Amino acid sequence: MNGVYELENGSSVQFWGYGDNTPPNPGNKVFLPGPQLRFKVGDSAVVHFKNNSPEMHTIHFHGLDVNQANDGVGHTSQDIAPNQTFDYRFKCTNEGTFLYHCHVLTTLHLAMGMYGTVVVDPSNGSTSLSTGLPNYDSEYLLLSSEFDLDWNTNPISPGPFHLFEANYSMINGLSGTQLQNGDHDILGNVNSFIAIRLANIGYGRTKFDFPANLTVVAYLSDGRLLPSPIQASSFELYPGERFDLLVSSAQIIDDFVAVSYYDLRNDNQTGSNFVPIKIGNNAVTSIDANGLQFWPNPVRGVLYCSNPSNESVFFQVYALDGKLIQEGNIQPGLNTLQLELLPGMYMMKTPQSLLKFIFD
Repeated sequence: MNGVYELENGSSVQFWGYGDNTPPNPGNKVFLPGPQLRFKVGDSAVVHFKNNSPEMHTIHFHGLDVNQANDGVGHTSQDIAPNQTFDYRFKCTNEGTFLYHCHVLTTLHLAMGMYGTVVVDPSNGSTSLSTGLPNYDSEYLLLSSEFDLDWNTNPISPGPFHLFEANYSMINGLSGTQLQNGDHDILGNVNSFIAIRLANIGYGRTKFDFPANLTVVAYLSDGRLLPSPIQASSFELYPGERFDLLVSSAQIIDDFVAVSYYDLRNDNQTGSNFVPIKIGNNAVTSIDANGLQFWPNPVRGVLYCSNPSNESVFFQVYALDGKLIQEGNIQPGLNTLQLELLPGMYMMKTPQSLLKFIFD
């Protein structure tokens, strides 16, 4: 319960979380999200839990088939008292993506950051989502979650739980420009499979929108094979839901997975994030759309554009709230576009395409 989280603007708030005692990790450090637990089908999992805090806590394994004593719901199994230990034991019976979180005063403890993910791989150890499915070359997990920063500032008296107001949206514990430094890009090669595991541990609905020129197929939902694979360009996840996807492209892509967050009570949008996805022979960094090529992305002052046609192309730059910021023409050949923008996420619109880019 002593975690310090750095917000996108550089300020800090407290959070509660799970740590990892496995050397060389120190036993007093917690992470957001908590450490990923990974097993194979058929494994007899043992999770050693020590409560290094002044309050009761548990681990509830969301979606996994565990018995009552190991389910981590305090009033039906047991709460783990301060400085006490408990070993959770269960058999891994299904491939897929799962969640874990504290189930003591869940509304508060989960909202403060006590959650993480569990991945169960096929028993044969293959790099596939499930036995019999294609192997993937790379794998990424996108876990959506939220803070009500007023709660993190004052967890002792957060107010009535039904007044939780999400005002800080995250993917894998990061938000906004924290996702744009290149360390969190989804990378792949043309005509190869990327596994993307989607999960939502927030209290609202999260929508993941993929670029239209990607082939995105869901094979598993909530740790079970779907009766038939589902191909779609967007997926909506309600609290606790998971989807396991295979993504591929026959062409070069430099774009974003757009993530939108909505309040379940009124369907108001509460936040958004953008996760870069780059697919090419070597995960290229330019954008290719309808013959036009834009680079670099993120943009640092100047945006270059190559127009292979013999005619000029009209363009407009919009902020995410729909406000028109700048417009002009892209001439045939190589163009240097001087953009007068504040740091942030923008949309570049041409007659035949709509592209997202970051200006920093």
